[in-house]
Amino acid sequence: MPDNVTGKIGELAVMNCASNDTTRPCGNLFWTKHDPKTSQQIPISKQGQLSDLVSGYIAFMDSTNGNCNLNITIRASAEGTYECTDAAAEKSATAQLTVLEDDPECVVRTEEKVFNITCSVRFLGSWPPKMRWFQVNETHSLPTDAPDSIISGQIVRSTALLNRVNVSDGRGHEILGLRCSVNFSEDRRPDKTSATNVPDYEWTSPIFVRNEKESNEPSEERRADEKNPTVLVTTLAISVVTVAVAWLITLTVGIFKWRKLKKSQDEMIPDDRTARGSLVLATAE
Repeated sequence: MPDNVTGKIGELAVMNCASNDTTRPCGNLFWTKHDPKTSQQIPISKQGQLSDLVSGYIAFMDSTNGNCNLNITIRASAEGTYECTDAAAEKSATAQLTVLEDDPECVVRTEEKVFNITCSVRFLGSWPPKMRWFQVNETHSLPTDAPDSIISGQIVRSTALLNRVNVSDGRGHEILGLRCSVNFSEDRRPDKTSATNVPDYEWTSPIFVRNEKESNEPSEERRADEKNPTVLVTTLAISVVTVAVAWLITLTVGIFKWRKLKKSQDEMIPDDRTARGSLVLATAE
């Protein structure tokens, strides 16, 4: 029986199915896929042969000893309900392939009293992922009641608020930040699947904190900057220029003060010849 699977565009997904007939490739099995746009069944394979309609992104991973396993290169059109049918036994099994366009993205907006954090993920299929938030303190994390919403059947989005001042989680612990988690859950299982598993996917965001001093780890942006040679060179150049400018200003101020002091001293000391002449005239009198 195939399992429900998920993956991002460009990744590989596997659909497994096996028959008791081991005498020929794929035994008595054939695959079809339900097209959600046209509500039609698209043929994938029959008697061990792939259909030209899907040969661009689907291949057999194993078609020996009664196995009829598909290797699927995930793209937007790959999403849907896959059905494996045993013609001899007149039995079939279905499983869902949910396509994620990419990992979730998060945006932080600063407001007067809170940080507004919104995360979203785009998906294709009939099994929407679920988004949850957790309050993080110095010892553990607790789920919050921030709900998510499904927009146009293709986007799951959720917003959580982080206070800009220190607050408690109600158990005497200060809330240091928030973390977003995305996975698949049983409560959103679609009707058109006989596979019993939940798609294996787990994504967790970095911890969003009020400032980096409140976090034991630097932010993702800061970690990226620390590894970026261009940022390192730019930072070093700015430091050198800053030191040079400070030194030049200090030197200029010092020269100005020295000149001003010298001028003052010159005005206070009389010319040597004038002093001697005055003394001579005083003696003659």
